[in-house]
Amino acid sequence: MAWKHNVLVFIAVIVSIAAYGGGLYGVGHYLVTKQSPQTYMSEHALLAGHADHTWRESHSHVTVGLAQSYRALQLRWLDDDAGAAASSSPAPLTDQAKALQLAEWIAGVLQSFGAKAYIHTFEVPATYTARHQHSTSQQHARNQVEIGYNVYGVLPARGDATEALICYSRYQAAHPDELTNSYIGGVPFILSLLSHIQNKMWRHKEFIPLFTDGRFGHIGLKEWLTTYNTPRPNTPLFSPHLQPPLYGNYSTFFQRSGQLLAALHINFTVPPSKFIIKSQGINGQLPNLDLINTSQRNGRRTNVNLVLSTETVDQLLPPALKNAIPSRHLNMYNFALELAAGVPTSDHGLFTKHRVEAITFQSEPNPRSYDDDEYRLLSQITEMGRLFEGVYRSVNGITERLHQSFYYYILPETSQYIPIGYYIPWIGPLLLPLLIKGVYLLYYAQVEERRWGYGAAIVGTVWLHSLSVLATPFILQSTHLISDITTIVHWWVGISFGILCLLYGVSLPCIRALLLSNQIPVTPTPAQTPQVEWASTAAFGLLLVALGLGPFVILNYAFCAVATILVVPVYSLVAPSRFWLLRNIQGLLVCAFSPPGLVALFAIYRYYLATAAAAPVEYPWTLFAESLATLLDQWQVYGTMTLPFACVFLMPASLTLLHLLYSSQFLWQQPQQPIKIKRD
Repeated sequence: MAWKHNVLVFIAVIVSIAAYGGGLYGVGHYLVTKQSPQTYMSEHALLAGHADHTWRESHSHVTVGLAQSYRALQLRWLDDDAGAAASSSPAPLTDQAKALQLAEWIAGVLQSFGAKAYIHTFEVPATYTARHQHSTSQQHARNQVEIGYNVYGVLPARGDATEALICYSRYQAAHPDELTNSYIGGVPFILSLLSHIQNKMWRHKEFIPLFTDGRFGHIGLKEWLTTYNTPRPNTPLFSPHLQPPLYGNYSTFFQRSGQLLAALHINFTVPPSKFIIKSQGINGQLPNLDLINTSQRNGRRTNVNLVLSTETVDQLLPPALKNAIPSRHLNMYNFALELAAGVPTSDHGLFTKHRVEAITFQSEPNPRSYDDDEYRLLSQITEMGRLFEGVYRSVNGITERLHQSFYYYILPETSQYIPIGYYIPWIGPLLLPLLIKGVYLLYYAQVEERRWGYGAAIVGTVWLHSLSVLATPFILQSTHLISDITTIVHWWVGISFGILCLLYGVSLPCIRALLLSNQIPVTPTPAQTPQVEWASTAAFGLLLVALGLGPFVILNYAFCAVATILVVPVYSLVAPSRFWLLRNIQGLLVCAFSPPGLVALFAIYRYYLATAAAAPVEYPWTLFAESLATLLDQWQVYGTMTLPFACVFLMPASLTLLHLLYSSQFLWQQPQQPIKIKRD
């Protein structure tokens, strides 16, 4: 009957190769060619083709005037700093004092345009700024805090309103090179939009212009959203240790508006070289497709060409390879990779975490200056003003939350999409080789329940040690003895190495000695024992990876697809061998595609790209530690899936296969045919 077994194995191999190849073709090419002919359009977004644009060149002059005032305040700081350095004048303003002056200036403008203005203060541990701004005073900043200022206004609706729309941007002292006459940022643009719509009769929603302290990145927005959505009345508007900013007589309690319906994050400068729309949120979350549809159609009406970002593939692919790939494929690959990472591509991801539909409009600066071309500058401001007026008016007209369009999709272009029904089925063929081998190995173990118990015990032991590796950095942080993330990563690597030594030196040998003899009623020959041990143990290890990848299809399809494409070929092809070279090649592949190996490969690739670009480079070990710190930070801030999947599912499988490959029983054993163990 050996020929039947060989035929069955041959068919399984052919089916696995065909399924994986077909899955790669479907995910990489077929989805782009079979995408929807145009973006789905629900009844909510019909107003995008009928809303009148009333933004005129006179409103663009208001934008330029606000930008000049905003710029003049910062130029005065530069003069004061230069004077303080050249003479014995008073010390220049600190960054916190400059942020407060900007906040008070913004609040005054909000008040002059008819909005109720508020400044929300929040505290940020100084270790955050020391870590993210590359400061060296970690120990000095451990127990200190810095103060940030969020400025927001509330423009009441015309009539009763229970919902609100947000336009959001960061404010921060600009670089001296950016303080040109043609520099228009998000702050003056939102303020001019407020001045334009303040007297419009069609405003059925409250309008909230929000500006967060850009010194602390996303922390300002996170604190504001947390406070806004906290169901506690009379929340203090100011930190208990601070005096309120003296820009007017306003309430000392945090003022809330209606339920947040949608948000536009404006992160651009004029003149732009390219206008990018971003939608990827946290862990595969996306805004309702209607919001992107509305923006794209308003952009088409106002001659603003919205494109998708290719930032990630630009960093990963060499220029020659990138130029050979069609643009729609690049857009889709970039969209999927950024979605798989689980990290929002901009601050709009924090809104989607609170179930607020949000997207980001971002531009790449244009090296051309329009200081001497006022007509061209005003023309671009007018086009973008009409774009945001149209988007705001379209969303303002809806009577319920955006829900009729898709929440799960992939965008190869802003005007076309790939719905969930197209891409979900392709994950099955990609996972099929792993499932086939796992089921075959269970059958190979002769369907002996007690024999399966041995494999489950080995994999369970490895899984517990992997969980301890995952818990190590959080235990170190909870002790409050180490606050520097780099030091935590170094300790994490050292303790993890000790855990692996304990696993291979003590735990697995003890488990094998205690359980192996009790799991086989009739003792097999020495040549048969390794095969039964391999089949029962490897089956559970491979099925654990498949079990981890399966649920992620719904949670984050892109993450599941990327992880499956990376690990399935390697883990499906590993098999015991009596040849020293083949066994070591398999061991190297498993190590390379294990969690530490993937991080190391990524660090080496970053080092190679930096070297090829003649940019300042760091040592590969430094890049490796930075990558681990990034994964840890992403898990804590956004709850991404990469770190838990790597430690809970992928690491146990890789450790199990390494144990089986390098166990002494396999060193020179000749593979045998499947055996049957009979009971007396």
